[in-house]
Amino acid sequence: MKILFSILLLALTTEFCLAQDFGTPDSRWVFDYAGAWSTGITEVQYEKDTLIAGELIRKFSKKATRKRTIDGQLSSFDLKPVYIRSIDGLIEFSEDAILYNTLINYKARIGHSWKIYRYWNSVITDSIQITIVDTFRTEISGVRLFTQAAEYKSPGWSTFIDTIYEYIGLKWLYILPFDDKDVSRDGGEGGIIRCFKNELLGIVSFDNLQYGSNYKYNCNNLTNIENNSNGTTVIDLYSTPIRDNLQIVNKNNKFVTIRVLNIYGDQVYERTIMPGIQLIDLSALSNGIYFISMDGNIIGKIVKI
Repeated sequence: MKILFSILLLALTTEFCLAQDFGTPDSRWVFDYAGAWSTGITEVQYEKDTLIAGELIRKFSKKATRKRTIDGQLSSFDLKPVYIRSIDGLIEFSEDAILYNTLINYKARIGHSWKIYRYWNSVITDSIQITIVDTFRTEISGVRLFTQAAEYKSPGWSTFIDTIYEYIGLKWLYILPFDDKDVSRDGGEGGIIRCFKNELLGIVSFDNLQYGSNYKYNCNNLTNIENNSNGTTVIDLYSTPIRDNLQIVNKNNKFVTIRVLNIYGDQVYERTIMPGIQLIDLSALSNGIYFISMDGNIIGKIVKI
């Protein structure tokens, strides 16, 4: 009897204490993007391991490709990276490598709840409450993955259920959950997951196209199908939050026009910049959140303090 009890205890411990690895160096996500002014994809993939304040943190790069609705023009640009740390089934994420939120808790049992927060200059401006409502197993690529159903609640946001897979993460929400609130005005980055890849599962294609955009992307070989006849446009944004100056790196071999929009979509600043590193003086703008637009696409979000 004692032996049987020990076996059952080991089985239960294995079920709930499985060392779910997340964001391994071979991981890659492709998210659908369906904004008000453009469609496209956002690609997230491992960049490097780095030590920050004595902790091992994984840094993931993010790249956006957008197709402008009005004329089909394509642009591609880098987004701010995301930092992820995994601690025994607890997955935490950060946009600045300073303030972390619990994105996933694989050890959370049914009924367990926690909150994630949105910050502006280290001040909490929004929150999402996450509650585990079910746990089960899902077979993907012949591998049985631990899976959770989680309820997401936020003021002014519809309550909904998302599916969270071991290794992969969330099915319906972008890797930054608050981003869903920004996409409708093209201020966001991602959307529903289209494809995932790592060495264990290979390439996983999710049949989500009826919920997202009609942007063409081949999950079978992670290939962008859209023809970029206008070339690739790449811009990097630095020093955000900002006080006066925004640093922009124009990686194109041509002049580009940058526009700054307020949260209502109104243009409050415009400037044409040459290739290379440029400083834009935004000291005349009031403090708040702004979006940077180029070629009709939102390429970044800044906070002026």
